[in-house]
Amino acid sequence: MFRILRRYRFQLNLFRPHNEGSHNLRSFEVPAVGGISLGPDSPEHRDFFIADRDAFYFSDAEGMLAEARKLLALPADEAEAIRGAARARTVALRSHFDDRARVMLAALTELVTP
Repeated sequence: MFRILRRYRFQLNLFRPHNEGSHNLRSFEVPAVGGISLGPDSPEHRDFFIADRDAFYFSDAEGMLAEARKLLALPADEAEAIRGAARARTVALRSHFDDRARVMLAALTELVTP
């Protein structure tokens, strides 16, 4: 996945209807491997990632196209800086799959512990 995602300038993240206003796993997996994410502008996305530094957002089809063009026109060194910032932010958030699994296990353990 690391090699595939980094072949392309950015990855488009689209929400299913039940994710509107939230996030999905792709919100974390793309930046975790140093990819550049272009996804829906949502409150949760903005809580996790800084717009135009760690991730890029759109509100409608026109905005998506404008952001895609901007990302495609970036010089390679700027794209690499964004990739690094996105990866660092994901690690800082402790939001990779190992961390998510530990949080889930702790929550489940709390539910079943008398």
